[in-house]
Amino acid sequence: MTSRFVSAGNYLLDVLVLSLLLVFIDVETVLPFAFMWIVLSFIAGVASFAVFIKRPYEPKWSVIIAVIVMGSGLAFGVEVWQVGIFAAFTIYRLHMRFSVSDSDQESDKIYLLKFMMVFITVLFISLLNPSGGKTSVIYAIAIFTVSFYVAIRLLQRYISAAEQGAKLKLVFTSLAGILGGAAASSALVYWVADDARHLVGSALGGILNIVLWPFAQLMDKVLVFLTGLSTEQEKQETMDKLQVGEAPEQTGGYQSTTPDFPIEWFVWSGLIVAAVLLVMWFRKSKLEKEEQKKQSLVDIQHFSAATAEKPSKKTAIRYEDVDLHLIRETFRDFEKLAAELNQGRKEHETVREWIRRMKWSASDSFYKTYDLVRYGNSQVSHSQAAPFLNEIQELKEKYLKKDV
Repeated sequence: MTSRFVSAGNYLLDVLVLSLLLVFIDVETVLPFAFMWIVLSFIAGVASFAVFIKRPYEPKWSVIIAVIVMGSGLAFGVEVWQVGIFAAFTIYRLHMRFSVSDSDQESDKIYLLKFMMVFITVLFISLLNPSGGKTSVIYAIAIFTVSFYVAIRLLQRYISAAEQGAKLKLVFTSLAGILGGAAASSALVYWVADDARHLVGSALGGILNIVLWPFAQLMDKVLVFLTGLSTEQEKQETMDKLQVGEAPEQTGGYQSTTPDFPIEWFVWSGLIVAAVLLVMWFRKSKLEKEEQKKQSLVDIQHFSAATAEKPSKKTAIRYEDVDLHLIRETFRDFEKLAAELNQGRKEHETVREWIRRMKWSASDSFYKTYDLVRYGNSQVSHSQAAPFLNEIQELKEKYLKKDV
């Protein structure tokens, strides 16, 4: 559950970053365009979490959820080509987030860095065009993003520590304290900003007067010298050049016209190409897995026969470059054996939750290697594979002995 919750939270955080870029798109919808994207994406994220918490990840469910949820935007004024773009991005981010394990939070710094860069860039663009009226929307999205980030991380920590006695009340207390303190600080800065700016300006002006006072006579002499360099005629010519006449009033404003350019053709062509490439990528991944399975079948049978001959000896299993599929099959055999003894893993459980529920003992390196085997696409070194396979063998001998 923890892994799926983190995946859903990270997907929604990606959505909020993209929404900052959508504030400049003016489309007549029920809600502002960026807010419409946030609402639809949050529905898609919650639906994906509800689906994948009970079943393994499959790309088809991401496609189904994205098409249904984003297609519902047609009823709220979103155009067809915009729905297509929304659906394509939703499929891409759902696949990126739910197809891998997101329990490692080293990406937090990267996310915050991306958010700050996008926020500053978008805010700078809006300040260059203050008549657009986008600044308030940008601030609203930024405040909601930071608040949601804090809430999602606190809930994640609570879910991870719930079995150790963590209380949900502490989550809400911490959230209220963090957000309340930030809001109070922001309000204080807002109220005293003008007075503080005037105070700092007056203080700096006084300091400059004191510092430059000894040079007052020197500055006067320099000014007189520069004034004497030009004659009265040159001064008059300069003044004539600097005089600005009244600009004639424009009787008619500039009429902007929108060219009749078939931009929809290019959008639809791009969507079709993206869909074809997505299907080809899914098919290629499936074919590679099938070929990998066929190539490793002989090695799997050899490994199974070797472990069946000597089940009681705890000898170290040595591999140089072990194929991921071989290790996956070994772990599946371990799961099947546990299921036969009514100790199997439930569909919604992660391996860590399963072993914790059975009160078995496993090292941290066991879980790290499992994540690499489960979500990797290459080979595992001997230093990683051997301890993992040995630990599986030890778990079988210690906890999964069949009654003879």
